[in-house]
Amino acid sequence: MIGRDDPASSLHWWLGLGDPSGLATFVCIATDGSGYSGGADVLVGTSDLRDGLWHHVVVIREAGGTSRLYVDTGLEAEKTVVYTAGFEGSTPLTVGWFNLSGNYEMQGIIDELAVYGRALELTEIEQHYSNGLVGMGYCEESSYPLITSVPVTSGTVGMPYSYNVEATGNPVPTFALTISPEGMEIDPASGVISWLAYATGDFDVTVEASNTWGVDQQNYTISCSHLTEPVISTISDVGNDEGGQVRLIWHRSDFDAADDGVDITSYGIYRRQDQFKSAVGVTKGEHLRLDGWDYIETIPARGDDIYQYVAPTLCDSTIMDGMCWSVFFISAMTPDPLVFYDSLPDSGYSVDNLAPPAPSNIVVAYDQAGNVLNWDASEAADFHSYLIYRDWSADFEPGPDNLVTMLRETSWFDDAAGMPGDPLAAFYMIAAQDSAGNVGEVSAPEHTTSVDDLVPTRYALHNNVPNPFNPLTSIKYDLPRASHVSLCIFDVSGRLVRVIVDGEMQQPGRHEAVWNGRDNAGRGVAAGLYFYRLTADTFTDTRRMLLVK
Repeated sequence: MIGRDDPASSLHWWLGLGDPSGLATFVCIATDGSGYSGGADVLVGTSDLRDGLWHHVVVIREAGGTSRLYVDTGLEAEKTVVYTAGFEGSTPLTVGWFNLSGNYEMQGIIDELAVYGRALELTEIEQHYSNGLVGMGYCEESSYPLITSVPVTSGTVGMPYSYNVEATGNPVPTFALTISPEGMEIDPASGVISWLAYATGDFDVTVEASNTWGVDQQNYTISCSHLTEPVISTISDVGNDEGGQVRLIWHRSDFDAADDGVDITSYGIYRRQDQFKSAVGVTKGEHLRLDGWDYIETIPARGDDIYQYVAPTLCDSTIMDGMCWSVFFISAMTPDPLVFYDSLPDSGYSVDNLAPPAPSNIVVAYDQAGNVLNWDASEAADFHSYLIYRDWSADFEPGPDNLVTMLRETSWFDDAAGMPGDPLAAFYMIAAQDSAGNVGEVSAPEHTTSVDDLVPTRYALHNNVPNPFNPLTSIKYDLPRASHVSLCIFDVSGRLVRVIVDGEMQQPGRHEAVWNGRDNAGRGVAAGLYFYRLTADTFTDTRRMLLVK
């Protein structure tokens, strides 16, 4: 901030940042109060400058009365103001603060300040901004370019070559190649040279850095040689699979070609035996040989520039367990088992990309105290949990706001006491999640159905609720037609423990039976795993439950 306020008159002007907007602001009021007009004559920029970066703010007032506000050379505000008095005052000029109470303090760092007795031209403003970007002040003069970087003088046939040319100078220099091998390019703004070496030998290069003050040259020679060992370019996950594998891509040894004097017969793929499965410390010393590395596969050599292979990993990276890196190296092999060329090791990871399917056969029933949900178990080998979403609209979108629980079981009781709405009006969606954190598609919305109104279309035995239990648990089953029903409890040895329903005829609908943890003689049974079996005409199903004490 810079400005002046004179209590002896209406003189009041300042340039700084508005609070709380963070926008560049210029206020200029003459000694008689002209130049304000209720705030209409104030210049306010458009860029919030509270981003922690260096900025260049300039305001000029031309002889015709037009004031312009620039931020980083961009014009952000301009107005023509008529003044009927001057700007003389007896108070001192203040920098970084304002001689008024309140918030007139600069909450930041002023790098440099310049006051001119004339309106600057736009070219001057742009030059000052360029000076600031390279750390030069208003009073520093322009300078000749000077290349300061050390060139990269070696290359490998068939591999990318890169050299970032650096230079000082004001204005900022641009770059060009005057002597270069075929195919070499340079970015004129950044100075980055890129090239693909195509042959062995020495290649001369001359690069220039230039600005309005002059030119600097750098001459050097690149010596290119063959690549004796293969080079791993990428190790990436194989998409749309259930994990456990990555795709290795490597560049061949230059000896894998005709008439090169060395016969490369194949490429061996090795994976590190890794206790911690980390990408840190990827090294393989010559003294180690193959100690600590597992052989994976051999790929025949055929002179291709690029080879690839889908290799197994140690494990998958998952949301649940974090990253799991597998480290590989490639060995170019010859007919002599003691002559080989090993790549540097590199690492990658695999992930499970396939989500489990939506749960099926979802049944939601109301039983006075809440809603009971049952569904078929997921068949996904890497299943982890179910996500249950609840809302009171059939077309609701499942998300964090309506996710009510996560569980591994295939049944759940939604207590009406904890619901924010009518249990009979609730809709539910269920999705399955695997151990990699992939959440599958949700089921179609299922509506609550009263047990009294439920007419099953098929026989079904549901999971007992609760499970585990002590001492009571409820067993529900569906009958699509009148049937003779038997419901029995067995222990893990197959011994009959209790007959709950003994061959009686029952009508179609949902039925419920309760076991109190006692045998046919009325004695309490031991804690442990038990099985309950439903037989209804030709239908039979068995499920398990756990009694705890």
